[in-house]
Amino acid sequence: MRYDMKINFFSNEEKKYNPRVHQYEGSTRLVNQEMANVTDLGLTRQVEIFGAFKEGRKTIRLINKPPEKWSFLMLENDDKKYTLLSSLNPSKGYALIVGENNAKN
Repeated sequence: MRYDMKINFFSNEEKKYNPRVHQYEGSTRLVNQEMANVTDLGLTRQVEIFGAFKEGRKTIRLINKPPEKWSFLMLENDDKKYTLLSSLNPSKGYALIVGENNAKN
């Protein structure tokens, strides 16, 4: 299996008002970067896991454990945001099932 795509994990910090500077502070920040194997989640597997098919779901396989706290991830050369739907802990590495952020699970 090739780990040929760079994955960027991001965290959304809640914006809070700072009365000293009269502005809201807090933003999105990069938490971690990993190389991964990314494939589309197949029709049969989606129906087995979620009971329905939705476009934009992917399986991401990682060698290292993903960060504990992250809000969304982005794939290399892709401007879509993906959120966690499910995770698996196979015998080797880690696997995440993610869906497009705009898609309602």
